[in-house]
Amino acid sequence: MSDTLEVIKTRYACRDFDGSPIPDETLREICYAGLCAPSAMNRQPWRIILVKDKAKVDALDAQGMAKLAATNPTAHKRMMDRGGTLFYNASALVVVAKELDAPIAAELDCGIVTANLVLAAKALAVDSVVHGFAAVVLEGEESAELKQQLGFPEGFDFAIAVLLGYASGEAKAPHTPDLEKFIEVG
Repeated sequence: MSDTLEVIKTRYACRDFDGSPIPDETLREICYAGLCAPSAMNRQPWRIILVKDKAKVDALDAQGMAKLAATNPTAHKRMMDRGGTLFYNASALVVVAKELDAPIAAELDCGIVTANLVLAAKALAVDSVVHGFAAVVLEGEESAELKQQLGFPEGFDFAIAVLLGYASGEAKAPHTPDLEKFIEVG
């Protein structure tokens, strides 16, 4: 089996990071893999924003938990039941921002970037989780100043995020593929 297929089969969504730092070169390699993603008509309607300062990740986490408590008690309780953090003690956060005026397929293209990010992370022995909940702090009018601080270019908005770090304890098993969801046509 190729190394690539092994990476795909063994990657899992880590929701319990130990908080230890990831080498800058490793983070850059992961982000570079995202930049290598194909896109419709090669428009590349994304920007990849790396937040590698753990204190900034933790501050975003605290903002998100406070916002959840105020706006979505059910989601807040779920996160509290999972350890009380929005970002699971991740060491780094990668935000994939999408171009708002992209004519076609920007969301799909950002999804492809995200797949590259998490597979590259696994290949480099870094755990990850695709994290839509980052939208709690990065979407909406009230997040404009924060997006500016994070370097969002004009005309771009949050698409998806990836949390990166090393698992706290043993790595979990990946989900078991449901073969009922595979349709083969002769």
